[in-house]
Amino acid sequence: MAERLDEVMRQQGRSRSEFLRDAVLRYIEECEWRQLLQHGEERARAQGVGPEDVSGLVEEYRAELIRQTNEPMMIETSARTGARP
Repeated sequence: MAERLDEVMRQQGRSRSEFLRDAVLRYIEECEWRQLLQHGEERARAQGVGPEDVSGLVEEYRAELIRQTNEPMMIETSARTGARP
């Protein structure tokens, strides 16, 4: 394995510490991503949401965002000055 590491380091022009630092950071990020996915799956199960529900929920969410974006904004004005807050 050390020989493979040395070969990759030579190809990339990186030091061993640079290579290992990046490898450790990627490993940590992968672990965090897996934890996030697990948390999402647990919450979905607790709410009774399955894979078959995802497309419909995404469509509902997008429609709500579009609806909110297209609504006219309510701007309060001062009765005395007509100035906006």
